[in-house]
Amino acid sequence: MKDKDTKKKKKEEQEPKNPYHVDHGLWSNVKYICRNMVRYEKSLPWLILLIAVATTSMRYLWNFIAKFVLDMVSNGESVEKLITLMVGVFVVQCATTMASSFANTQLWWRYIGVRTLMMVAKNSDVMDAYQKAGNAVGNNNDGVEGMMHQIEYFVTTLMVVSFGLAIMGTMNIWIMLGMMALAILNFLIKNRTNRVTKKKIWDPLATWWRKRNYMENVTTDFKTAKDIRAFGLKDHLVRKMHTLNEERIEAEKKNQFIWWITGQIGNVLWFLSQCAIYAWLVYSVLYRGMSIGNFTLYLGSAATFFQHVISLFDGIVAMLAKSREVDDWRSFLEIDDGIEEGTIELPKTDSYEFKFENVSFRYPKAEKYALKNLNITLTAGKRLAVVGLNGAGKSTFIKLLLRLYEPTEGRILLNGVDIRSYS
Repeated sequence: MKDKDTKKKKKEEQEPKNPYHVDHGLWSNVKYICRNMVRYEKSLPWLILLIAVATTSMRYLWNFIAKFVLDMVSNGESVEKLITLMVGVFVVQCATTMASSFANTQLWWRYIGVRTLMMVAKNSDVMDAYQKAGNAVGNNNDGVEGMMHQIEYFVTTLMVVSFGLAIMGTMNIWIMLGMMALAILNFLIKNRTNRVTKKKIWDPLATWWRKRNYMENVTTDFKTAKDIRAFGLKDHLVRKMHTLNEERIEAEKKNQFIWWITGQIGNVLWFLSQCAIYAWLVYSVLYRGMSIGNFTLYLGSAATFFQHVISLFDGIVAMLAKSREVDDWRSFLEIDDGIEEGTIELPKTDSYEFKFENVSFRYPKAEKYALKNLNITLTAGKRLAVVGLNGAGKSTFIKLLLRLYEPTEGRILLNGVDIRSYS
């Protein structure tokens, strides 16, 4: 067992990791999203609470109605009381339906508003971090806005389950605990599947998305059409696109198979829970004197309870998945470019001179230097042509001059002062 753990740890250490990614954790991300929800839309918590209360009432209302009607008929109650009961039910149903409908119409556009406001607010690792951050805020269901939806769903389902606990606790505590155990087992399996598929399948595709976006731009932009025709690049680009598509299809196939296995396990657990519920209720009617009204109440409530316990844990799985996507967003926002701000103001003069002294630069993870021991002086009034093959370092040279990059070795002077000293 110890050797197995050592090999697993060694394998994890050898796997490529993005140095710009930070795991903030579920609770930290929930607080982060909730702070932004309240910051940009103060009414959101109240709307979520409203829809949670309305949904809980709608889920259990008819279970109680069936019990009350059967009990009243069995006890020979008057028709007037039955009519009064149904009128009361009608009023409650209308009120909860209207409240739920109102909250739903108010929530979705407010979620989008929060996400877009948060968005306002050639290192491959940085570019991968940028791609994953874009995925986290790119649509209504993933990442930032996806977590807002999941918080609403979790609060609503938690209230439904809490009410169900009060009902099921009067039936049989062991049946209830057994259902909870099956739901927790289902949760652990789904959460592990989600974590593995993100790490092994979706995160590595960040590079794939960058390549695909580049290929899409190249093959659809009229500016590049003349080069494609002049140099006969059509077949080459088509092969590249085929290779990219095959990579994505393989990832999708692997993902679907893993989730199919997980789904079958969930179906087996659901079947076991239903068998336990029906067996206990039939036994209670036959040998413990349970009334038909209570049988109806417990049967409906047990199905609702287990369904929402599963949904509650599914919600936690989804929140954990969205939390990992929010990590991508927050990690990108927190990237430190490693460039420290100087304090000296730029000199006000009619003449400037830039001097490169033994400047070398190497990109992170690259084996070769993009520039090596560059010595050159740029003086005002003279023109310099920067020419060279692709990858010769022309863009890197300009970015160093503009201080978008810092030299790996050497220094760059402006009028005799290291440019890192300037504001």
